[in-house]
Amino acid sequence: PTETIEKVDATDAVAGVDDRDEVRRMLDSLAPQQRRVIVLRYFDDLSEAEVAACLGISVGSVKSSCSRGIAALRTNFAPVTGGER
Repeated sequence: PTETIEKVDATDAVAGVDDRDEVRRMLDSLAPQQRRVIVLRYFDDLSEAEVAACLGISVGSVKSSCSRGIAALRTNFAPVTGGER
């Protein structure tokens, strides 16, 4: 039943690897707690309360770590657009 096998463009597969590598590099630039919070919150789709319980920290710490981590990602990896954001 080869009819059910979807053809995949090799460049798409390679681009996916490049994207994953880029995301990993970006996450590795964060402080450990920021990275853990962002991964649990956005990649594992946990609520703030679930992240807090999982890491043994307060919901406020989850919010601040997430906010600081996202700010760091925006600052460090913002596209260059001629000086404008």
